[in-house]
Amino acid sequence: MLAGRATVEYLDYSDVPLMNQDIEFPAPEAVKRVREKVAEVDALWIFSPEYNYSYPGHLKNLIDWLSRPLVAGDRQTPLAINGKKVALSGAGGAAATAKCREKLTELLTLPFIKADVMTEPQTGIQLNMELGRKGA
Repeated sequence: MLAGRATVEYLDYSDVPLMNQDIEFPAPEAVKRVREKVAEVDALWIFSPEYNYSYPGHLKNLIDWLSRPLVAGDRQTPLAINGKKVALSGAGGAAATAKCREKLTELLTLPFIKADVMTEPQTGIQLNMELGRKGA
């Protein structure tokens, strides 16, 4: 659907360490790479499963790193995620990730993160857990 109108890339953040203020400055190389990539794009499209009516820990960890100052003590310089347009999608159980997307919207619109989250439309896909178990 986006052919010729957008370039879509996958952001691999599997090497980003757990957020830890003891290693925050200078930022680990994986964190620098992810911040630079987020800063250069026009928008983010987050696809997430729903874990216990919320988002998974590894996604929260990524957002934690993106929400931290780039320079120690500098809360004036914009963050890589500030003002980014963000679309949310997910696949999960009966609620089709509604709680996950709701909590992500709450997190991403905090006053210091200031992402521009598209609240409508969002895409939630309900997975049939019984079909998934038949192959097990």
